Amino acid sequence: MSGRRNFGISYLSRDRLGAEVYLSLLSDWDLDAAFVSAAKPHLQLKMEIKPSEDSPVLEDWDIISPKDVIGSDQLQGEKRSLTSTALPFTQSLLSQMGRTLSRVQQALSWSYGEEVKPFKPPLSDAEFHSYLNGQGQLSRPEELRLRIYHGGVEPSLRKVK
Repeated sequence: MSGRRNFGISYLSRDRLGAEVYLSLLSDWDLDAAFVSAAKPHLQLKMEIKPSEDSPVLEDWDIISPKDVIGSDQLQGEKRSLTSTALPFTQSLLSQMGRTLSRVQQALSWSYGEEVKPFKPPLSDAEFHSYLNGQGQLSRPEELRLRIYHGGVEPSLRKVK
């Protein structure tokens, strides 16, 4: 951002002692650091509007009327200036967040080199009997466990008698 800085953005992080602190967000590098060191599972930003040096500073106890706020052409100009300054930074911030979000989504869907097999239908009674030998004992218990893990069991086989 060039010219006067009318606002500041900071993000919540933790210091070396573990206390929560707000750190200034000034560049793309700071944004990357913000995602890496966020204090919570999400990135928490804080925006502070700073009055310019030539505008009057109002205290909490000052009483102003609506015409003081609405009728001021100088304030309208400052709003336009703030908007024109903040818009490119906001677009850059949103673009960076979008790229980071797509990277996270790609990482979560990555399968470590294994092909993802489609889910199987629940184990039926006939298929269950294929895992038994002639005496009614399990002949392939590991395969049966894996089959149940991938597809579940039909409700009729779940009954305990």
